[in-house]
Amino acid sequence: MTDRIDCRLGDGLTCIQAGEVDGAVICGMGGPLMVKILQNSYEVWQSLHFAVLQPQSEAGILRRYLYQHGWHIEDERLVIDDGRFYEMMRAVPGQADALPDWLYDIGPVNWQRRDPLLGRKIDILMETKGHILEGLRKSRKDVHERIEKIESELRFWRELKCQLP
Repeated sequence: MTDRIDCRLGDGLTCIQAGEVDGAVICGMGGPLMVKILQNSYEVWQSLHFAVLQPQSEAGILRRYLYQHGWHIEDERLVIDDGRFYEMMRAVPGQADALPDWLYDIGPVNWQRRDPLLGRKIDILMETKGHILEGLRKSRKDVHERIEKIESELRFWRELKCQLP
């Protein structure tokens, strides 16, 4: 396989030139760091034919960035391995319509195919929002509007989850 795969040590995509490779695999870090990698090597990224991405957290931030920069999710999967929840996606260049905010968080392909683990993904989102809500309720600052917004989001996710098989 060494005649077909060239492994390089570098910071993100900075160790390759635009047009030098067909695709990239970026895994095991949060969505915001993946966005930073794409931003720091924008020309290289835009020359790719595909990217396989596996954000450990905040996948919605990554999806939104992809869609805002002329890419879209061609395929994605939710996976549980050794008790850990993972999101995997294959992104390709090509403009697609902007998504409703909530679809960035769960993934358009996951929603379209009603991935069997989508309920678990929504549970994770609601758990995170619940922790934020707890912290806000303990705050001494005026956070009433923020609390209302998160409560509204939690209601939305509960209703959406009811639409799953």
